[in-house]
Amino acid sequence: MGNEAGDADSIVSALCLAYIKSFNATTPSNSGSCIHVPIVSIPREDMALRRDVLNLLELAGIEKDDLLYINDPIVSANLFVKDDAAQDYTNESYTPKLQITLVDHNKLRSSLREQKFYRNVVEILDHHVDELAHAGVTGDSRQVAFDAKESKALVGSTCTLVTECYMRYYEAEINKGGGSTTKGIDSNMALLLLGVILLDTNDMSTQSGKGTPRDSRAIQFLMDRTDWNHFDILDATPTNMFVTDSDGAVRTPNRPNLYAYLHTAKFDAKFWNDMTTKDALRIDYKQYEDGATQKLSFGLSSVLLPISNIVNKKEFYKTAANFTMEQNIDMLGIMSLDIKNGTPQRELLLLSSNQQLVIDVTEYLTHDPSTSFLKLSTKMQGGMVDSECYFSRQLSQGNSKGSRKQVAPVLQQFFADYTGE
Repeated sequence: MGNEAGDADSIVSALCLAYIKSFNATTPSNSGSCIHVPIVSIPREDMALRRDVLNLLELAGIEKDDLLYINDPIVSANLFVKDDAAQDYTNESYTPKLQITLVDHNKLRSSLREQKFYRNVVEILDHHVDELAHAGVTGDSRQVAFDAKESKALVGSTCTLVTECYMRYYEAEINKGGGSTTKGIDSNMALLLLGVILLDTNDMSTQSGKGTPRDSRAIQFLMDRTDWNHFDILDATPTNMFVTDSDGAVRTPNRPNLYAYLHTAKFDAKFWNDMTTKDALRIDYKQYEDGATQKLSFGLSSVLLPISNIVNKKEFYKTAANFTMEQNIDMLGIMSLDIKNGTPQRELLLLSSNQQLVIDVTEYLTHDPSTSFLKLSTKMQGGMVDSECYFSRQLSQGNSKGSRKQVAPVLQQFFADYTGE
């Protein structure tokens, strides 16, 4: 199961990891058989907002309606159910029947923690800062590819970690076959993984700096080891998406065209400008809490248009204030990413009913030595907005490589230490 934002990486890494694990259907903690079920980590009705994911699923011949979503009654009634209401879950030797693998995050969402599924987490594959939750998940079961000291991810995509899992399985198959295997990688799964890795690393663009050598090796493995000849090109598939032989057989995906196709769907300016304010805030939203006191929390919404465009949406400030209250958070941060002439530009808008909190966060982000790498500066200072008791600050971010993976940890540190004095 992916994170609550439910982007392409979260959705596809869950799908493909479950598929890979089905080859050897044993649980991470014991040798008993099990069924691996991928869960799409967003409500079913929200999938329509993930245009890049929809395009990729269509290319791979997967119907979105056939997937299981976090709010499906069958999921809540049959999966997220405690084994036995009388069971003592404080017993460290107890192994729950429901075992959860987290992908693209490393701390179970608060709604499931509140339902006491915390100890059901038995495996983690992620590339965000380790929040040090689920201490019982250790060793090979805990793959968190993030360098906290350098504040950077060691892979650009969780799908790279999933591909590495398949690489290990593939190597084991070769060893069992005496040094060779005639079995190629499933082309539909490979296309899903390849598409997301390209999307997350901007096709290994050096300018964006998101790709790593591990991502490059994963891409090459998928391109070289996949049995593309068995990939079925559908009638709706764009004609330039694959390199084909004279007889029409698929040789390989056209990597630049595949990336451009997904990137265009994700960054489509008209789509984002036509979106309602609430949809723009919730399409890629993550929430964070101070793990020590649980008194203060904040959320970060990532949007793919300039701040000036989103604040000009109908009733923006009123909607943002209501959204903040609905999420029960103390501060909302809106991180914008806009591509101009091939150059990424980032901004940050802070919103809260607590004016002093906005002032203190702004001071921290713009002047504290620990945040200097983000190169944040105040762009616009707002007061009471739209007749609501909400205050705002707009910041420019000089370091375009500083995504939510970098901004969230520094804000978590601020909220952990904040006294309000």
